[in-house]
Amino acid sequence: MSRRRARRARGTIFAALIAASAALAGGCDRRTPTPARTAKSPTVASLVPAATEMILAMGAADHLVAVSDFDDASSLVGLPRVGGYNSIDWEKLSQIRPNVIVSFYGENTPAGFVEHCRELGMRQVNVKLHRLDDIYDAIVRLGSACGEPTKAAAEAARVRARIDRVRRLVAGLPPVKAVIVIDTAPLALAGRGTFLDDLLREAGGSNAVSADGYVTLDR
Repeated sequence: MSRRRARRARGTIFAALIAASAALAGGCDRRTPTPARTAKSPTVASLVPAATEMILAMGAADHLVAVSDFDDASSLVGLPRVGGYNSIDWEKLSQIRPNVIVSFYGENTPAGFVEHCRELGMRQVNVKLHRLDDIYDAIVRLGSACGEPTKAAAEAARVRARIDRVRRLVAGLPPVKAVIVIDTAPLALAGRGTFLDDLLREAGGSNAVSADGYVTLDR
């Protein structure tokens, strides 16, 4: 295997790192008007940009009826924006009445969130996106929530295959020490035990940050 091919493989995963970190970080608030749209049942409102991207990637966008304020994919233009992690537009959601709402609260879903879901008859799907295996699991769970398990299984297999291919291409090469910068003001890095660290290792890298989780570095 040539070093040129290895460098190309690393570039593929590093591009994935950038896209994934941008999805989880949320991006900018880009509000758009709401045109008429016919959605397939079950209908889904996603408060998690990364989850929205997974639903789009598996080809289940026709189930989406609302997304967060921080989703910016061009295919989402026109969908209602209903807030995010800390600020949810329950009034707008009460008008839309999705069957499912996707959240990212870990083990600590606010009591008020649960109560609102119960009042509006929405089922909560709380995704966990901490490690690479969580990503595969989230794709399957979201596909099930959309009533599209076959599409989800195909997407999870596609993602696994791409990462497996990169792993094979860099096998046997010395690891490249690197840092993963997720923000610059202040300077924030992805440490060990994160899905970004998992991806870096799959691409043949070695994280220069020895701490776990996401850390802030003094310049």
